[in-house]
Amino acid sequence: MDEGEGEEKEKEGAEVVSSFVFQRVIFNIVNFSKTKSLYRDGMSPVVKSTSRPKWQRLPAKNVYYYRCPDHRRNYVMSFAFCFDREDDVYQFAYCYPYTYSRLQHYLASLERRNLPYLQREQLGLSVVSWEVKSAVSRWRGKCVRGGNGYGWSRGVEWWRRLEVEGL
Repeated sequence: MDEGEGEEKEKEGAEVVSSFVFQRVIFNIVNFSKTKSLYRDGMSPVVKSTSRPKWQRLPAKNVYYYRCPDHRRNYVMSFAFCFDREDDVYQFAYCYPYTYSRLQHYLASLERRNLPYLQREQLGLSVVSWEVKSAVSRWRGKCVRGGNGYGWSRGVEWWRRLEVEGL
């Protein structure tokens, strides 16, 4: 989630400020609970830095997803990374970030198009007073219903966006 106004602020992910050139590290993300994960099928985290501001996927060969006896047999995702610049700030994320405000701008653009198969309505307010809306799409007998409020996964929202466009 982000703040919804001004600069987009990511809350999911990690930031590394000080590093050494050619420093190699292994990040371990613990307490995954899913047996099946896209990380087992080639998905990998993304990284960007001050010198490279676009998100890039890490090579899948450097990502490992396994059950760890040291963490009560919960799943761990580990990935290796080598820092190549000393003064860069590096940011890592689970997947390509898709912020709340970006989603709201996109959904507002859909509403402005007055599509006959799209309807949005307010369901309520979140704990931080953001509107929680429901989107219903109908096209050729298909019905897609979903929310876009607090707690929804960015990946789900991105997929829903593609689903609505694909109808």
